[in-house]
Amino acid sequence: MSGIKSCTDACPKPEVPNGFAVGPYNNTIYYSCNEGFKLFSNNGWWAEAKCNDSRLQLCIENTKCGETPVIPNGKVVPPQRQDLRQIQARITCNTGYRTQVDNLPCREGEWTSNGILLEDICKPTAKLCNPPPKVEYAVVRTSYQKEYLSDSPVTYQCHDGYDIEGEDTILCNDGKWEEKNITCTEITCDRKNVPKAEVISEYKQTYRYNEQVRYRCRDGYQGGEFTLTCGGDGWIGSPTCREIVGCGSPPPLTDGDIKGTVKTDYSHQESVEFMCQNYYTMEGGPYRTCINGEWIGQIKCLSHRPTGSLPMRQQCIDGVMDLPTCQ
Repeated sequence: MSGIKSCTDACPKPEVPNGFAVGPYNNTIYYSCNEGFKLFSNNGWWAEAKCNDSRLQLCIENTKCGETPVIPNGKVVPPQRQDLRQIQARITCNTGYRTQVDNLPCREGEWTSNGILLEDICKPTAKLCNPPPKVEYAVVRTSYQKEYLSDSPVTYQCHDGYDIEGEDTILCNDGKWEEKNITCTEITCDRKNVPKAEVISEYKQTYRYNEQVRYRCRDGYQGGEFTLTCGGDGWIGSPTCREIVGCGSPPPLTDGDIKGTVKTDYSHQESVEFMCQNYYTMEGGPYRTCINGEWIGQIKCLSHRPTGSLPMRQQCIDGVMDLPTCQ
């Protein structure tokens, strides 16, 4: 039973059964109950409503009980019967609390609790805990409360740059928190030796969380500079140094030759010089360079011999070799 009366036309002065209204004044209507009646809410002997409000409180007899009271850690379930003289309202308590009385009877227009204060109707089933102990460099990952029910857990979270030691959760047990040695330890990383690189930033034995160390690849390795960062699980980042490899013999040049002696192995950045045969002109070049296992350099030998002449390089076929002639 809500005790609210619907009003379809609130701007004109409404009818208040067993009561009266005055106004409106500044878009507000004020109303009260006749002698022998009271407002359902029990919050004063008059009330107000805006002209566009759609609901007004009921005026009930003084011998009836109106709105049920609010109790901490529980609720009062209003009765369903319309006769509010000889009725009872049922009490239910929240989880972790037990009720001292099961019902609130209505007596002479008042809800009574047999002398028990409303705040004492729902009592905890076990002793409550005070706020959990403080852990340096940590917070609790729930809203702050002045009291905690028995079996309530709280979980700690360390500040960035700190790691929790052991378990992170404790329970309230009948007024006392579990005793666990929860500590937040600063995250550090020992100096990391990278065989193919050298440190070029500040050189230390130990680094703090989020500190960075810059490296540079040593001679004979490629990858340039890179950075490692001290993280919660150790160093973050990967060395980028890769060994520089040489090349085998350079590929042959059509209608051209290598100046000097051809080798089977060449080192990184070593170059060879090419030349074109007679009647050929070089395009590009004349060098090809070994870069990390690959020969780099575009060279072509373009023909400029007279029409009908034979190439300078000939092959013996079936005992016969045609030689070019000078014109």
